[in-house]
Amino acid sequence: MIYKRMQNLKTLPPLRLPACAESSAGRRKTSISDGQAFSLIELILVMMLIGILSVIILPKADNLITTMRLKAAGAKLQDDLTFIYDYAVTKHDTTWLVVNIAENSYGIFSGPSESERELILDPSTNRQGYIDFDDEYSGVQVTSVNFNGGVTFYYNWWGTPSSGGEIVLNNSKIIKVVPETGYVYETE
Repeated sequence: MIYKRMQNLKTLPPLRLPACAESSAGRRKTSISDGQAFSLIELILVMMLIGILSVIILPKADNLITTMRLKAAGAKLQDDLTFIYDYAVTKHDTTWLVVNIAENSYGIFSGPSESERELILDPSTNRQGYIDFDDEYSGVQVTSVNFNGGVTFYYNWWGTPSSGGEIVLNNSKIIKVVPETGYVYETE
């Protein structure tokens, strides 16, 4: 069967170029008078269209990137609040989340009191639990923090929260902690 197909290939006529592509000497024409090139006006129109589309699309893409960073920062903050709850219960130690609005950052700590607390490892990066929004989530700003009038929140070794409160990012995304249960959720 394969042998027959190969024999059929041998009987095909030789490939000939169209008459417009050959000159009388059998060589290809080198002039562009046959309408195969773009005119200068066509090239300018295409460049104008690309410019107009980039002016429309780039600001939307930048806004989309900022929105994605804001969502990622909010998710990271929620994960860290859940993590310090789990850490407090499993390690039988008080765990803290301390927000620094001026530096646009927060840290996760463990220790029985404010004077004895130490940074703990961030489980997602395996580095010290200090998260700087300027470095990791450019364009995301901690707008306000209110945990019973302060910027410090903790779970004791039973998993009981110190208070309820909220952290606001970019004046739009709000991470809330319920006072009685320590349940963490997000609103916009």
